[in-house]
Amino acid sequence: MGRVSSYSSLLFSQEVVMKARMVSCMYEYMSRSLTHFNVAPILTGKIIEMATLAHSVLPEERARTLVRHMNAAHLVGYTCLSGVYTPDNFVEPFNKELRLLTANEMQSIVTSDRNMTKGGKTCGEIVSWAMKDVQSALNAGEIDSRMASTLRGILLEFRSNMSKMFNDKAQPAVTFFYFHLVSVLCCLYLPFFAFNEAQESTGDGYHFTSMEKVHILVLLVQCLYVIGMRILAIKLMNPYEDDVEDLSILTFIKQGWEGSTNILNTKMPSEEVDITV
Repeated sequence: MGRVSSYSSLLFSQEVVMKARMVSCMYEYMSRSLTHFNVAPILTGKIIEMATLAHSVLPEERARTLVRHMNAAHLVGYTCLSGVYTPDNFVEPFNKELRLLTANEMQSIVTSDRNMTKGGKTCGEIVSWAMKDVQSALNAGEIDSRMASTLRGILLEFRSNMSKMFNDKAQPAVTFFYFHLVSVLCCLYLPFFAFNEAQESTGDGYHFTSMEKVHILVLLVQCLYVIGMRILAIKLMNPYEDDVEDLSILTFIKQGWEGSTNILNTKMPSEEVDITV
């Protein structure tokens, strides 16, 4: 009985150390995942901010071209981040619906990066088109140098935030150490824990005592906890997949396009207002 007690103490101490390390790693990975969810609304906000300024200072056609290029960079950027979203099932259907890229622009992107796997290169190329839109407006005398600087600043902030996602994409969301640790817990610790609980049972082999029922409950909770941490690690490996827990890419793309389009379609009210009461 003393050997069983010593074995239980050793198993418990190892359990505490491994689980503490596992929770620490998971907290770090969750913090990194939250950065993606924090950056996504910023990208949408920059598109709407650009639409607001462009609508107020640029001719309508120039403003629509500039905002259209920003929305296209937003769409293509997310496509480059995920293996689930491809040009065939994501960019082309969206482009037909929203008309973000002309035929020549689409052909230019397809020629340089057919599968859109070159990271931020393709997204940055479209942002450079938007930069040229600003420069063309400045050369045509449609805006002054100060406003051009403001518009460029919005574009650079947009590209900088998109680059944060590409930088995080280049790093493993879940390290091999963590995944190896949680796999060891599933394959070795859980069977040993179940064996230890069986050794500590005091029943007659035919009926469950109240303590044995508690041991069964503890074993069930341990299995759910450890296996659940492994499933969570798999879910966190790529925040741009099509799981329920992943980033809602479609929502942010549509919010950016709908918000900017509503602003560009805004008409000033008539100056002749009837104020008769």
